[in-house]
Amino acid sequence: MQYGKSIDDGENMQGVIPCLLDIVLYLCEKEHVKGSMIFQLLEDLTEMSTMRNCKDIFRYKE
Repeated sequence: MQYGKSIDDGENMQGVIPCLLDIVLYLCEKEHVKGSMIFQLLEDLTEMSTMRNCKDIFRYKE
């Protein structure tokens, strides 16, 4: 997602942003952070992203 790239880097490993979102989701589930934090992050990502990146964000949500 940096510099116009997709959040999935297209290689065998996951992109950085999905990994970070997974960490935040885990922290939400364990109640270390507010449960709404993951939704706020996804909203912020969607607002600042291009259409292509938004498709990737929605794919991550599914």
